[in-house]
Amino acid sequence: MKRWILLLCCILLAFSVTGCTGENSSSDSSSEPSSSQTQLQEDPVDPETAAALELVAESNCEVPDFLTEEQQTLYRKARTAYAEFTLVATGFGATEWTPVTIEGNEEGRFFVGDGSITTWNDFETAMLGLFTPDYLEALNININVLGDGTTYRYVHFADYQGQLAFSDGARGSNITYLGPDTFELISQTEDEIRFYVIGTYQDYVENEAGELVQEGEITQRKYEIVLTHTENGWRFSQFALTI
Repeated sequence: MKRWILLLCCILLAFSVTGCTGENSSSDSSSEPSSSQTQLQEDPVDPETAAALELVAESNCEVPDFLTEEQQTLYRKARTAYAEFTLVATGFGATEWTPVTIEGNEEGRFFVGDGSITTWNDFETAMLGLFTPDYLEALNININVLGDGTTYRYVHFADYQGQLAFSDGARGSNITYLGPDTFELISQTEDEIRFYVIGTYQDYVENEAGELVQEGEITQRKYEIVLTHTENGWRFSQFALTI
């Protein structure tokens, strides 16, 4: 009888040890950070950059579902900033504009305003939190060629006594744009994400009453965007708008 009791105790002890081992293994597995979590841990945002990025509004737009939440936020803010360079200059939402003269850029008309970004330091810090340095430099240069061949080269944004100065100008949006934007992943590695933003468009045609109506052919165009992993985190090295 004692032998049976001893055997039963050994069996129960074996099950107990196995159960504890399984729980510890499960706990260790669940505590392992995912690859995206690990990446985020490797890319802490310094307080100055984080504060400057708070000054850039998030665009109300579609975002790629293959990006992380942090990368999606970066995309929305980059879209707002990119539009300031390429679509229409608002001084990041300025409602009051004061004209100023920027030395070396006399051809352009510059203003300082009361937008969300008013200092050159905040502008530079925020933009370098969105774009790579080389790409930001290229974005900020505007080259205007006149009909007679005369070329003017000036910047969109400049440092005016520590204030952010911006040049006025607008190219206007594409009136045939239908939306919404869609996305197509090209490639994705630890160091780079390439994808297309795809715009949908419909031509205007003249109806029987002689009115222009948006009922023409529907087409789509792809624009490549590149998100690059730098020593400071993810930054856009190429961007695009569909509008």
